[in-house]
Amino acid sequence: MKTEPQWLYWRARAAEALSQSAGSPKGQRRSNAKQASQLYQQLAKLEHDEYYAFLAADRLQQPYRLRGKATPVDKKLQRKLLARSDIQRTKELLAISKKIDARREWWALQKRLNKAEQRQSAILAQQWGWHRQAIGVLSNLGERSDLQLRYPLPWQQIIEPQARKNEIASAWAYGILRAESMYQSDAKSGAGAYGLMQLMPPTAKQTARRAGVRLRGNQQLFQPATNIPLGTHYLGEMMNRFDG
Repeated sequence: MKTEPQWLYWRARAAEALSQSAGSPKGQRRSNAKQASQLYQQLAKLEHDEYYAFLAADRLQQPYRLRGKATPVDKKLQRKLLARSDIQRTKELLAISKKIDARREWWALQKRLNKAEQRQSAILAQQWGWHRQAIGVLSNLGERSDLQLRYPLPWQQIIEPQARKNEIASAWAYGILRAESMYQSDAKSGAGAYGLMQLMPPTAKQTARRAGVRLRGNQQLFQPATNIPLGTHYLGEMMNRFDG
């Protein structure tokens, strides 16, 4: 376990705390401070998607090391994929909002594609605005370096002004959206939360009254133009309630 980032990070935190202990000898405090710094430096150099690398960089007050690498576009292979009947069925099901059937078709066809074809299918999925499927394909392949495919910024025309209006960071809104629904506007949890920012209906109704948003029913929460304003308004309220 001593080689795992989680263990190393908390060992560094412990050493840092010990370095600040007034009851310890000066030489021991200096040794702990040095160890903490070395461990933080080691962690901060890890791959871009390593959570503890970000935490270590924060402790060192250093910028994050983002080493993104785009998936190369292969137009010839994409044309070959678009000629396939299963890809065509998926695209048409998506176009007529048969989203559940489209997702079933998509994951069934992935089993029939090789890795190169899967990579190009992820690019196609993002072009269709189907971000969750693009992320899922790369995740299954264990490929994490394409930050644009894995962390897209859709609905900017709604998120940016709403984030400013509610005095929150747009990155926070995107973080909630990605973690809660993975960009799937029709997401509904087992607990009954709806849409991109996974709003519970009672919370959505109360927030809508305070935000001056007309909410006609739960199905409206599947619409980004409703879900995002309510979600960002609620985040702003929580930020103020808990003093940032």
